[in-house]
Amino acid sequence: VGSTTNGLLQLQFAHPDIRAIDMDHSGKIGVTVGTDKSAVIWDLTTGVPLHTLKHPEPLFFAALSPDASKLVTGAQAQIWIWDTSTGQQLEHLENTRSAVLASNNISLATKGADRNADLWLPDPSTKLFDLLGNDTPLVTVWFSPGDVWVVGRGRENTWLWDPESGDLNL
Repeated sequence: VGSTTNGLLQLQFAHPDIRAIDMDHSGKIGVTVGTDKSAVIWDLTTGVPLHTLKHPEPLFFAALSPDASKLVTGAQAQIWIWDTSTGQQLEHLENTRSAVLASNNISLATKGADRNADLWLPDPSTKLFDLLGNDTPLVTVWFSPGDVWVVGRGRENTWLWDPESGDLNL
């Protein structure tokens, strides 16, 4: 990790072949995903690993919740949700390729293996809505600022869903 003011190296992660990285907005917590099927939660102020989270499959992504209290990690067709302070697994969802937690840490938007979006309450996992768009496959999903919309992007379209009703905004 380099400094934005002087460009000098500030921190180097001892994690083999990093595939993904995420950091919280305060710059205190970070996570790396390596080819060794693990995610490491780091204290960015000291460079010390806080937790190493082992997975049964190679990982492709990691996303911290906005307040960095939770972490979502993902493999080819499953995700895990972790408590960053304890390193304990909170949830595991199959047939899901990627996910993001809303700023309220309550709602979870996922992109399924079927390339459609879903909205969940992750603790315990309760699907609220299948977020339907059209036949174009979903590439990614996220929450707009303030969690006003669940946003999905395909190769040709962008969709906005109401997180309270699951309705598509036309």
